[in-house]
Amino acid sequence: MLLGQSLGRVAQLVQSIPITSGGSGFRILIEKKIGRVAQLVQSTWFTPKGSGVRIPSRPPKASKLGSLYFLLFMKFYTYILFSENLNRYYVGSTNEIEDRLERHLVSKKGFTSRAKDWKLKYHEEYSTRSLAIKREMGIKRWKSRKMIEKLISEE
Repeated sequence: MLLGQSLGRVAQLVQSIPITSGGSGFRILIEKKIGRVAQLVQSTWFTPKGSGVRIPSRPPKASKLGSLYFLLFMKFYTYILFSENLNRYYVGSTNEIEDRLERHLVSKKGFTSRAKDWKLKYHEEYSTRSLAIKREMGIKRWKSRKMIEKLISEE
């Protein structure tokens, strides 16, 4: 509290400096320095014993509009692909099915790189990534081609 009052008094003294042809630059420099000290004081918390703790200033938080868009319109998918060349199914999850299929087709490593004829056979839509991944893991735990084909045929 005393420091804040002292800064106020210093600001009053600076305001009382007469502006002459050479003094205006000095006055502006002093006002800038006081402004910086005032910012420092505003961001410092004083503990009961009187020691100051500097709290770093943070940039403003991102707009909630972006996260609201994400919550309302973002969709996640669990999908099943089939390759005739390999005669195998592939189960995965993503938030953009078309883009993910395209990446599977041009992939140069991993299981899906073995064939370039993957076709989307089945997909389910979810509101969160965790639900889509949970469903993907559940289907993978089946380890049964018959169960996957049954799921696809029920669609």
